[in-house]
Amino acid sequence: MTQPTPTPVPPVEPLGWGGVVITPREIYDGLVRVSAQLSAIQQQLVQHTDEHERRDRDIDARFQDHETRLRAQEKARWPLPSVAALTAIVAVLVAIFYR
Repeated sequence: MTQPTPTPVPPVEPLGWGGVVITPREIYDGLVRVSAQLSAIQQQLVQHTDEHERRDRDIDARFQDHETRLRAQEKARWPLPSVAALTAIVAVLVAIFYR
């Protein structure tokens, strides 16, 4: 029995890429660049996060200051209506007694 002769396989042509070859070194270099970019982005993120936290603390301190001043004004204002009401009551009593 004789072995059949294999038919030659035509070479596979890339689909319009013009024979692009990417070596493992190019892949490694690309990964190193991406890693460096990610490290830079991470540093920027840390800086922005720190700045955001600082602003939050500043806003909280300002809010607390406003709240404290508002409470102080509320405490200082409550006697005014009471004094006015007492004056009105005294005026009514005086009017009734001296009639």
